[in-house]
Amino acid sequence: MAKEASATAMSEDSIGQLEDVKKGKPRKFAMICKGTSIVSLVVYKKGNVEARKKEAKEAGKGQFYFGVVDGKGVAIRFALARADGFESEPVKSIVLKNYLDESAEIKCKPFFEIVDTSPLVLDEDDPLVARFLQLQAAAGAACDAHADRAAEINSLCSQIGGHLDQEQPDEATAMLESLEKLLAGLTPAQTTSSAVPVAEARTSPAPRANDAAAQFLTRLKVLKPSIDAAMAAAGANPEIKLRFSEAAVFARQKDFPQADALLDVVEQLLKQSTVSPPATSSGTHPADAFKARLTALIPQIKAAAGTPAGDVAKLNVSEAGVCARKQDFVQANLLLDQAEAALKTSPQTSPRNPADLFKERLAALVPQIKQAASTPAGDAAKLKASEAGLFARKSDFVLANALLDEAEAALKGSAVATSPSTQSFNAPTDASPGIAPGLVAKRKFLIERWKRIPPEISADLKRLQQAIERDIPDEDADLLIELSEDYLNDFFDDMKEAIDDDINSGDAQYKNAIKTIGDFRTKIASEPLIQHLKANTLKAEVTVESILLGALDEIEQALAN
Repeated sequence: MAKEASATAMSEDSIGQLEDVKKGKPRKFAMICKGTSIVSLVVYKKGNVEARKKEAKEAGKGQFYFGVVDGKGVAIRFALARADGFESEPVKSIVLKNYLDESAEIKCKPFFEIVDTSPLVLDEDDPLVARFLQLQAAAGAACDAHADRAAEINSLCSQIGGHLDQEQPDEATAMLESLEKLLAGLTPAQTTSSAVPVAEARTSPAPRANDAAAQFLTRLKVLKPSIDAAMAAAGANPEIKLRFSEAAVFARQKDFPQADALLDVVEQLLKQSTVSPPATSSGTHPADAFKARLTALIPQIKAAAGTPAGDVAKLNVSEAGVCARKQDFVQANLLLDQAEAALKTSPQTSPRNPADLFKERLAALVPQIKQAASTPAGDAAKLKASEAGLFARKSDFVLANALLDEAEAALKGSAVATSPSTQSFNAPTDASPGIAPGLVAKRKFLIERWKRIPPEISADLKRLQQAIERDIPDEDADLLIELSEDYLNDFFDDMKEAIDDDINSGDAQYKNAIKTIGDFRTKIASEPLIQHLKANTLKAEVTVESILLGALDEIEQALAN
């Protein structure tokens, strides 16, 4: 298992924005987490969330989170909204505290909070925002005095706040003018009462503006189990998930009329499906059943720590936790099945710690490398040992020890005698498994082959996007393609990690890797989105299936040679 990377330094701009938060000014954040660690954090005042997502992902891959960070002094809140699909905190608050300390040298007491909808982040210096905040007081009074117009007023306030939050001045201006005309058309007695002070409105939009958000969230919770069940079924219609995701995007933009319209589409698609919501035979809630299984597995994983089987099980459990947080309990339980299967193959006695074994070998080699200094063999051995150290720091001891093998081979070609106490790593012993032949060369091939797949997928989907824009101009082609590309890249990452883990397991015949390659061939053939893209009716040749299958063929052939 690769060791978690140290905290990536935050940008100067993000640090400055956090300092503003400590002064009581709310900001937005984009965060990438992997397992129990934070990979990156971007804090910003303005800009599209998708652009910030790309910025955050520059530091590494992982699960994407976003929301609003606010507070004052040392108490800093990172709010994530249920309306955006977040039900639990990404990592523990202590992890966030340590990350801010290490990456930004900011001392504070941060914490996560799950809220129904994200608070608005409005720029007080923006004249449009000031105009809106002044109108809010009159709008609140008008709702109280004129109940038959309250829904219309609240809808306008909600849309204006959303447009300002998303930096859409033209749309906000048009809505502000509509609100001003509506309020001006009411009698002075009904609108002059200032039920909500302007100062209070600056930090808290009119409560009624959140009605649409609350209604949307309620529908979201009701539909989610049925959507999960539909997507887990064979032959699932991927449009259900795509429309559902689109609805969440519009909700984040506070465009609840459009978001609700998309949920209407989702409901119609679900009615066409015969899939029933998931249920356990005992009537236990899926979350509770998953938690019980996970609790039972933890002691076994700890007992197998340091073994290949234990590492595989730990990875599966970590991925299962991610799926469970997304309420995808079907996939979460499948991953627990894989973890249990891996643990059954774990030997009764644990092998020696790979880090200790590497240190012993390196310590034995250093005197020989010094003796061979300034010779071609000595220089080659020194280079290999240096590379081995880099991989050891990443906890990749399979490749690190393979490089020490190459260093030993280089020294054997020199006039320097090899210490009789130094045992070849490839020699069979009870303490160390053999290294698969040609592993270093195969790893180099894999690195280059894996790199080519994401750009190939992107180019492939670009052709489909052009076809959508040509034949269905009313469709949001950018969003559909982005969602599809994110889904396919996640599928590819799962495939890559599983195969890499098997190749690095020490299996000299690569039996596990070849079996995993076969398993993924089956998954590709049955993956609903891949098959849906392949069978598109827009006369666009989508070759995602061929891209992935072709890569698997090349990798399997490389392992056989």
